[in-house]
This record gives sequence, structure tokens and C-alpha cells, in this order.
Amino acid sequence: MGSRQHRAMSRAASAISLVVLLLASFSSPLATLHSEPPRALDDVTEPMTTSGRSSTSGFLTSAGTGSSSGLAFMNSVASHGQGSLATLRYTADVTFGSQTLSASCPFLSQLQDLCDAAVVGLTESGSYAWGTEIDTSNGAVLDLSVSAGPAGEAFIGGEYVGSLVFPGSTFAFSQNFEGFVAKTDPVGNWMWSVGYATVDGGFGATSTVTDVALDMAGNHYVTGYFIGETDFGGQSVNVSDLQAFVAKYSQSGTLDWVVDIGGLSNDLGVALATTQSGNVHLAVISNSATINAASSLYSLVGTQDLVMFEVDPSGAILSMDGYGVPNEATSLGALETNVNGDVFLGGSFKGTLAKSGWSITANQGKSDLFVIKQSASGTGDWAVSGGSSENDTVSGLGINSNDEVVIAATLSASGTFGSKATILSGGSDAVLAGLTSSGSWDWAQRLASTQNEYAFDLTVNTTDEAILVGGFGGSITQGTNSISPTGAIDAMAFGFDPATLIDTDADGVPDVRDNCPTVSNPGQGNTDFDSEGDACDSDDDNDGLTDSYPDLCPRNGQYNWTSMQDLEDPASSTDWDNDGCRDALEDDDDDNDGVLDVDDACQHTGYNPPRPTWVSNATNDLDGDGCRDFDEDLDDDGDGFEDGADSCPSVAGTSTLGGLVGCTDGDMDGWADSLDDCPEFAGNSTANNTNACPDQDGDGWADIQDDFVFEPTQWSDTDGDGFGDNADGITPDACPDFPGASDVDRFGCNDPDGDGRSSPDAEWTLEDGADAFPTDPAQWSDYDGDGLGDNHNDADWDDRSPTLPGEYLLIVGAYDRCPGVAGTSTKLGVLGCPDLDGDGYADTMDAFPRDATQWTDDDGDGYGDNQSGFEADACPSTSGNSTEDRFGCEDYDGDGWSDPFDGVGSDAAPEDPTQWSDADGDFWYDNPDGNFADECPNAPVASGAATRLTGIDRNGCPDADFDGYSDPDEYHNASMGADACPEDGYDPTITSTVDRFGCLDSDGDGYSDPDEGWTVAMGGDAFPNDPTKWLPEVSEDGDGSSGGFGSIAMIGGVVLLIGAIAAVLVLRGRGGPDADKAWTAAPDGLPPLQAMAPAVAMPPGLAMPGSKVAMPPGLAMPVAAPAPVPVVDPAAKSYYDGLLAQGYDPASALSYTQQYYPGFQA
Repeated sequence: MGSRQHRAMSRAASAISLVVLLLASFSSPLATLHSEPPRALDDVTEPMTTSGRSSTSGFLTSAGTGSSSGLAFMNSVASHGQGSLATLRYTADVTFGSQTLSASCPFLSQLQDLCDAAVVGLTESGSYAWGTEIDTSNGAVLDLSVSAGPAGEAFIGGEYVGSLVFPGSTFAFSQNFEGFVAKTDPVGNWMWSVGYATVDGGFGATSTVTDVALDMAGNHYVTGYFIGETDFGGQSVNVSDLQAFVAKYSQSGTLDWVVDIGGLSNDLGVALATTQSGNVHLAVISNSATINAASSLYSLVGTQDLVMFEVDPSGAILSMDGYGVPNEATSLGALETNVNGDVFLGGSFKGTLAKSGWSITANQGKSDLFVIKQSASGTGDWAVSGGSSENDTVSGLGINSNDEVVIAATLSASGTFGSKATILSGGSDAVLAGLTSSGSWDWAQRLASTQNEYAFDLTVNTTDEAILVGGFGGSITQGTNSISPTGAIDAMAFGFDPATLIDTDADGVPDVRDNCPTVSNPGQGNTDFDSEGDACDSDDDNDGLTDSYPDLCPRNGQYNWTSMQDLEDPASSTDWDNDGCRDALEDDDDDNDGVLDVDDACQHTGYNPPRPTWVSNATNDLDGDGCRDFDEDLDDDGDGFEDGADSCPSVAGTSTLGGLVGCTDGDMDGWADSLDDCPEFAGNSTANNTNACPDQDGDGWADIQDDFVFEPTQWSDTDGDGFGDNADGITPDACPDFPGASDVDRFGCNDPDGDGRSSPDAEWTLEDGADAFPTDPAQWSDYDGDGLGDNHNDADWDDRSPTLPGEYLLIVGAYDRCPGVAGTSTKLGVLGCPDLDGDGYADTMDAFPRDATQWTDDDGDGYGDNQSGFEADACPSTSGNSTEDRFGCEDYDGDGWSDPFDGVGSDAAPEDPTQWSDADGDFWYDNPDGNFADECPNAPVASGAATRLTGIDRNGCPDADFDGYSDPDEYHNASMGADACPEDGYDPTITSTVDRFGCLDSDGDGYSDPDEGWTVAMGGDAFPNDPTKWLPEVSEDGDGSSGGFGSIAMIGGVVLLIGAIAAVLVLRGRGGPDADKAWTAAPDGLPPLQAMAPAVAMPPGLAMPGSKVAMPPGLAMPVAAPAPVPVVDPAAKSYYDGLLAQGYDPASALSYTQQYYPGFQA
């Protein structure tokens, strides 16, 4: 039966989700109609491509719509003793033979599927016998399968929607897809029909018939699937999942029984076949996890398994078995049984499918097709696979009387079936393939139109002929039969004898057409065009010599001629050497002596039969002319000199000179090799007792002896340096006994550096042109004789005079920068230029050309930059004029002493040209003749003084008390104007200036206060606190007694004062806790000062320069006492500043300071 699974699965999916179609355009009372998604033509089965050879017997017939958009298919076929039956589906009126089958389905556009159907009868020759339409005027047929009764009755089953009309029976209109069965008599008259009716039980409602079969007793079996409550013709079954069923009907169409089969998911009956015992084998495609039947449990292996059931005539399930691949789907396209009850399955799978005794793996591409034999005896099971790189399945299967299997498939790529292969010829090809009874692929063939073909079903009749049905879109030729489509796709039936497709020797040629059926002869070569091909013909060319004789020209040449030898007239022979090759047209060596006829002077050398044995060789045919030397050849060596006159009769030669004729002259110069000094080379030499050797320059010297083969003026080179010894020849060697390479100044002399100039020697000096630098390849000339070469490597030496000796060479190293004048410069890359001072710097680049210790002066001040040279520039980057302390630094005042800069430089007065030194650092300078001359140059006025302090009596001398009078020393004492009180530290504004200098003058009248060393009598102020008086008063009596009293009183006061001081000293000298207390310690309660340096304020009067010599006391003029000037105590100020530095605020610092220094003001 035909492939059902794809249609079954498609129907199952659509049946669950039917939609209402509005058919308002029709007059039928039909209001709504369930539909399924549109199906393309190739949805019926996966398309395939094949290749094969046409049969020479059988038939090829077709039926078409005649419309460019019309479609027609034969999708099911069954055979019987008088012919075959086929179901036909179409979209428009179909012409088959002389009959036209009408299309009446009103739902074509809604269903988008072939919805008209008919059953046709075919004769044994494939001719149209009859055709019966199914009345679809108010319905549609969507699937159809057929089985044949023994007399040719047609038992059909399928699927419809709407209503179908059969004689005496009109199916009730159904919006569901429903199954139906019907039967015709042997000439196509309807006998009975049964339409199924399904009620929706809440899970959907549909039923379909996928396959039908008849048993030997005429019982009718049906399979398919359903969901809901379905009436199968008097018996209803209600299921909530898609379930497979098998039903049995009597010969009159009465339902005997119906059995539903499956698990808890989808189970689709797709094919069935009966056995001679009356049992039914049923194929179910299932994705139920388990199925419980026949007292056994089947568990799902893959995503979809093929489960086989055997059912007896009463409906009892006898056995159950399944095929599955983990994680893959296994499907079925065809099912058949043979007379032994063996079951043959054809379908599709992925992965590895295995059962006991066999295992197959899909390895051609996607899904491969399989054929399985399931033996009734339990032994002899087998399985094979094949296919293309696309998805493939078996769509039809038949078994002949020898249990050889024929399958049909549709391929969309080239296919492989064991060692057989098919090549794609269209978009999809209908393929036929055969298997031996043991399960080996035996042959494969495609129908081979250039357009699409579809193989839908196949059957094998009782005479072992196969019938394929399907559709085609392009012309097909098989044997002498050809068909062409009249519509887009036409229906076709192809009847053939599978035996005609068997290829025993696997050479691609079916045995029925193979001229060597048991010996591979794929090209069918047959040289002599007899009944046997070359591969199996013992005498392919029919020349009378068997191929194994051997015949050296057995095929692909001359044929149907007779090999013959005429000993009396060898030239009349057809095959002189009896080798099977025709002399005139095939044999290029008629006497088989190894010498081709075109070179053979004796083409028919005699021999003793049956075949020649003499073969020309260097011993028996010296000249290789094909004539035997001992009985045929007069010039054995073939050199043109007959043996009697030939000096060398057994050796071919051309010599004619030297008394030897016909001897070997290898170089063809006329001289026999035995006399030729160069027997392998033709020559004309005569010199040096060497004859007939090549002499290319014609100087008489043989090339092998000529050191200058191409130079006729030279032939000897004693030292082997490439320069000839002949002094009269070209490039004569100037040093013939010593090899050399010089070629500029003279040839062939020593040239160590390879610059072409020879080294000087006793006979060839520099004046002659010898190399001044024999080991330097870049130099050879020293024009000025300073030892440096004249060549240079300065490509940018633009101003170089062209008259200078030397030239530019990239490889030059050191070179003479002044090649025209001798020089000794070596610095800065300038070599060989004049250098008067010999410091290595060329005079033109030497800033001091006559000073060997200096050569550069970057700042241009006339002092050299070399710090170790003469008068080195101490400031080389700054132009300067200093000359005394250092050279070349800036000297602003031009006194020769450099200005100080960053602590460097010695001019203490850089802006005063009269001064430059201040040894004691008191800002009075050491030049006694200059400005601000220091009278004490080695003793500062005061340590650390920051400015120049002007003295009263003299400048730049020590003044311990800062009163403006210098301290006395051995050169300047108090009598000379020095400070009489050098350590008083008193304010200079109240310092005495009359009686003595630099002492306390409390009232500021110029007279110093008297003290123990300076009394009133000595000139001290008699009234130290009265600025208007300073001399002692004269007594009233004029005798001066008051003065005496006063003196006595003053002396007494002094004595008392001295005693008081002594008492204080005694008290301080006592031991005790405060014995070591510093007199300068701050009073209790005042903050201590940390590391306070003594600070003394400069009296204002000393800030300005004054006279260097004090006026003598006696010359002092009385002056009015000046107004008191506030004086800041330096100690108090220092103490106050120290407090601020320690973080005290100004008010607190002032308060603390005033406790110790009451008169201090900030």
C-alpha cells in the first residue's frame, strides 16, 4: 500500500484545530466547513532525486488536466490478476485515455488541496480500462487508498469533508474530516460505501482512513485514527486522544468489529497488510509514553516510534513490537507481507536503529530511508538504509515471488543505495531501487525528467512486474515509451519488470542490456560488434587470434579481419609477425624486431613460425637499421663506408683525416677520435703540439691550454691573475711573476685593498701613480703628502673646489679635508688641515690658532673654554671682561674683578671701580685709595653687621658699644679720639664728646659723667644731671675751698660707692642655690626665651657717615643740650621679638617684656 504517515500526521494536526470556513458562494445547504492548513504538492512525501536506466519492457502512461495550473496525481496502486487499480486525485477535469473525469469539488480554493478523486482501472499493459469518479459536488476527498480484490474489485478508503454521494448512499454533511470506505465491482460500479461520523466529546472530532486491505477470504480491513466519538458503521468508539484503529468489514460492507489501539498521547494507524493465515499486520506511529497491548507493555524509545501490531481475524491483538531511536523520530511509508507471513517495512529514521541481528545508521544526510524484513519465523531478519543528503523515506514497497524487494521514493538530492547511486536530474526525482532477498541493494534507477517527479506508491503483481504511480512535471522516457505533461503536474503510472534493472556485475548496465552481464563492462565496449562485449569476448577484434594468445591489438582498432603470413611474398601478409596487429593500419613494427617500420630497412626480416624471435640490438644489428648483420647488412655499422673499405667496420664513424676512414669521430671534425687530442669537441688548434681541439679566439692555442680563450693577443698567464704575459697584447701583466689585481695605474700587480691601484715598489713609486694607501680600498692619493687620503664621503660638500684632488666615495672613512695643503688637524672630524698651535684643531676652526691649550670661545670674550688651558674662561657661556680674580666673567665696574653671581665672584663692590675687596666683611673696602676705604681692613666693625656702619673717629674699625667711636688699639688710643669707654654700650646721643669720647653723658652736655677712673678733677662733669653746668663751682671766698670740699665730698662719695659695689660683689660671691644664676636671667614669672641671640640696636647717630677723627676735647664748643630721643633697648626688643616667635600675641608679649624692661614700648 502507499505511503500514509506524512498524510496521517498532517491530518492529525489539523483535525485538532479545525476552523470554520464560510461557503456562502455555494447553493448547497452547507454553511460551514472545517479545513486544514494548505499542503504543498511535495508534502505528500519528502522529495528525493535518483538516477537509473530505462527498462526495455513494461508501460508508461499518464493522465493530465491540460491546464497550466492543473494538478493530477495517482497516489495509490494495487494489482490483481488482470491488471491494476489506482486512485486519482486532481484539481481540474482529467483526461485519461479517451475518458474525461470531471472535477466538481466546490471547496478547492478554500482547501488549497486536490479535492476531486476517482478510481481507475488499468490493463496489464497500462492502458486505461475504466474510471469511476467520486461525487464531490457537495464535498471534498482529501486522501485515498486502494486495495484490489481477486477479480479486480476496488476497495477504497480515505478522508472527506462536506458530503459525498454514492449510489444509494449520501454521506451526511460533516464539518469534520471524516473517514470513509467504499467498494466497486471489477468494472468500476459502486457496490457499497460507509461514511464515518464523529461527535465532538470535548477534545475535538475527526476520523480518517489511511490504508485498506483485503484478505484471501474477501474480508476488508481498514486502519486510520480518530478522536472523539466515532461511528464506524454501526459501532461507536469514544476516545479523548488521537487513537489508531483497525476495523473489519464483510464482503457486503457490514462492520464486523473495530478495535482502537494506543496509549495516552497520539497514536496513528498508517498502514496495514494481511497474511495468508488471515491475520493483519498494523503499523502505528506513536508518541505515547507507553502502550499496553497483547499482555505486554511498549515504552517509547524516541520522540516518535513505529509500533507494529499483529491482529487476528476476530480483532484480538496477538503481538506488539516497536522500532525507535533515542531523541529521534521513526516513521513508516510502506508496509507489505509475503506468502510466508514475513513483514517488510519501509520508512524514515535518524541516528542508529537496531534490533537483534542487525543495526543501521543514518549517514547519508538528514533522515535516511530504511527497509526492514521482519521474518515470521523469527530468523533471517535484516535491515538496510540509503538515501540522499536531504530527508528521505520509502513511499512504496513491493515483494516479488523470490522475496526480492522493490521500493519507490522521491529524492531531492543524489542518492546512495549501498554501492548503487543515483544522480539528481531535476528538482526532485522519482527513484526506484531493488534489494535481493537477503537484503543487499541490487539496483537503483531514477525516472530522469528534467522537472519534478513524485513517487507515491508501488506494487508488484503476480507476474513479478512492478507498477509505480505518482506525478511528473517534465517529459519522461523509459525504453521506447515517453510521456509529457499537459498540466503543471500530471498523474503517471510506470510498469516495469524489476529483473530488467538487475545489474549482476555492478557495472551500471542492467543485465538485460549488458553484453557482458557477469563481467563488468560499463562502457559496453564491443570492438567486433558481435553479441559479446570486449570484457567477455575471447577474440575482441575477430581477427582469428584469441586475446590471450596474446593478441597485441585486441580492441579499439581494426576488427573482423584475418591475421595471415605470406612467406613467399612477405609484403602481401596482413600480419607478418602474427601479433594480432594489422600491418597496414595498426602495426608500426611489422617484423617485431624492435625497429619501427619507418626506421626499418628490412621490414620483413625472416623468422621461423609461429612468431619472430629476432630482435635488433647493438650486437646483431650494429647500425640499428633493422637488418641482421650476418645475413642482410653490407654495411654493418651503417656509416656509409662499406665493410671492405671501412677502417673500423664494426664501429660507425665519419673520420676521413689522418689515414683512418669510417672510424669514430665524435666531434665530427674529420679526425678519428684515436688521433684527436679533443675527441669530444670539434676544433682547429695547432699550437703547442695539440691538434683538433677547440680554439675559439683563433690564436692557434687550444682553449684547454689558452688562458685567454676569447682574446687572440694573449694566451699565457703565468701568475694566474687574469692578465696576460704577452707584453704586446692587451692588458699586459706588469708583474707577470706575481699575481695581482691592479687595473688602473698598471695591470696585474699587487693591489691589497682591491681599489685597482697597485702598491708602490722599487720600480713603481707614488710619483708613477702607485697607491698611496695600499690597504685602504677607499683611498689611493695623498696630494699634499700629509698622510691622509684625498677621497671624501661628504655628499653635501657643495663648496668643494672641483680642482681639488680626490673624489666622492660612500665607503671612505677618514679623509683629508684640505687635500691641497698639508696639515695635522685631527679634531672635530676635520683632518689634514693646517694647525699652527698643534692642538688638533684646524686653524680655520680654532678660536686660538696660536695657543695649543685653547681652541673654542663660545661666548666670544677672548678667553678659551678649556678649563685646563691658558687663561681659561671661568664663565664660558657668558661673555665677560674680568682679568684679576678669574678670566672672562662679567665685570660691571671694569676694575678687572668679576661680579659676584650666586655666591661666585670676588668683587666686593661690583659697581665701584675703586674697590673690589672687603676682607673683614664690614662693607668697608680694603683699597685705602678707593671709596669707603676700611681703616681696619682685617677687623670688622661688628660681627654679623648687615650694613656699612659709619664711625665718628674712623671707619671700618671695631666699636663694641656701637656708640660710633672705635675701640682703642695700639695704633689709635683714646687720646687720638678712640672710645674712652669702649664697652659701655650706651646710647650715642648721650655720649660724651668734650672731656673724653664715647663715655656716659647723662645730661647730654658733652661732658662725661665722672666715674672711678675719671673724676671731676680729671675733667668729668661736676653736674652730670644738669646740662647747663659741668665745671665745679668756685668757693665764695675765692680760695676754692668749696671746690676742695666738693672734691673731698665727691671722693668720699666715690669711696662709699666702691664699698657698696664691693658689698654687692661679696654677696654675689657667696655660695648657695643661686650662686650660678645668670645675671641676665628673666625675672620670675616671665616666659623664658629659647636660644635668644643678643641683639643691639644701632644708635641712630651712627647710621650716617661722619668725620673719621674726633674733635679734641679742648676745642669743643658749648652747645645746648639736645632734646632726649627715645631709645629702644636692643635687649628688650630682642626679648619681645622672641616671645612673638614663640607664639605669644603682641599684647601678652609686651606685658611680659615690660615686667623685665619697664620702659619698653613695642
